[in-house]
Amino acid sequence: MTINWQAVGHAAVGILLTASQAVAMVYPQDANACHVLALAVTQLGVYLGVWQIQQVASMRKRLCTNCGKPPFEAAPLSSEPKGA
Repeated sequence: MTINWQAVGHAAVGILLTASQAVAMVYPQDANACHVLALAVTQLGVYLGVWQIQQVASMRKRLCTNCGKPPFEAAPLSSEPKGA
């Protein structure tokens, strides 16, 4: 069985965000620190998401056999009507 690291990352970011906001609600004197932690975790999640997209894009680019061209080239339109 392989580990779905994308799901693990989403779960970890979600758990840390939820926990930091719950602590901020329970202990209002520590709310600023919890909000800073929540922002840092959110930035980490965004960074990892962008990194993952870049990895997938570069993999697709390496596997591409028709890079830089449209998937198909349409036949040029003629100005003559059919049957003429």
